[in-house]
Amino acid sequence: MAAVDALLVRLEQIDAAVDFANVPGNTAPKPVLDLSARAAAVHGLASFEQFLRERGAEWASHLTAARISASQMPGGPMEASDRLVKTFPRRFRELDVAGRPALVQTLAQTLSSLSVGTFVAHDLLFSWPGSNVQASDVEAMIQLVGYERGWSELSAVWAKLDRRKPPSASAESILTAFAQLRHTIAHDVDSIPSPLDVSALTRNVKLIAMLVDVLVSRAIYLTCAGRPVVKGAAESIVVRRVERVRGSWHEYGPKATRAYRRHPSLAVAMASAGLRARANGEVLLALDQGDFVNWQSQI
Repeated sequence: MAAVDALLVRLEQIDAAVDFANVPGNTAPKPVLDLSARAAAVHGLASFEQFLRERGAEWASHLTAARISASQMPGGPMEASDRLVKTFPRRFRELDVAGRPALVQTLAQTLSSLSVGTFVAHDLLFSWPGSNVQASDVEAMIQLVGYERGWSELSAVWAKLDRRKPPSASAESILTAFAQLRHTIAHDVDSIPSPLDVSALTRNVKLIAMLVDVLVSRAIYLTCAGRPVVKGAAESIVVRRVERVRGSWHEYGPKATRAYRRHPSLAVAMASAGLRARANGEVLLALDQGDFVNWQSQI
């Protein structure tokens, strides 16, 4: 899950820049502070998009390694081919002339595998056709792997993973908000994001990335195991948690109220608890004072 690690590093860098700009007594001129806030807002969405690119490549590799046929995908060959046709043009335009032949070659392999033999998945299945990712693009990825209710499934997973989720909160509205923030700032040079928007940015990007990863990975896990992808994903997700308690990280099994084990650091906790989570088909969450700091999905 290198894509998750890379995202967390990027978000930490944004947080560090925002914290530096907001240090009490900071004597930097206001235009400099405003520019820092604008950069954080743009980089937040860019980090989410880069996560989808990198994680999409990992999802595609997992599907290919499972040696399934395209007919085993929830939408079958037709839905996969439709997705490829929609996302290919933008990727082709983004590449320089030297890089385009390789893209065409790998895509040809995927298209050929839709009708015969082992499915060779392509990361374009998890891409988007426009300049920037939108809520509808994320929903299309979710529907591709078998969850027709899209954002409703994501919000249900959020409620399962987050004890503090407000009952009426919508995962879709969170992504729409930070995507719109980025759009406004990119196209209005005088627009300055509010301190509240900037402070919430990395938390919201992390939340949506985690929800998408958990849901899509769950579907791919089931598909590769030859099991059906049915609605109500949240009901079947089993969660293992590690939580910081003073100076150590306590690990809790799915139904435990007492710590199964105490770990000296987050890295050790993720490695050790991660082995148990993967062996049992569980999602692993790491929390610090109720805030998500890391996760491992089922693949």
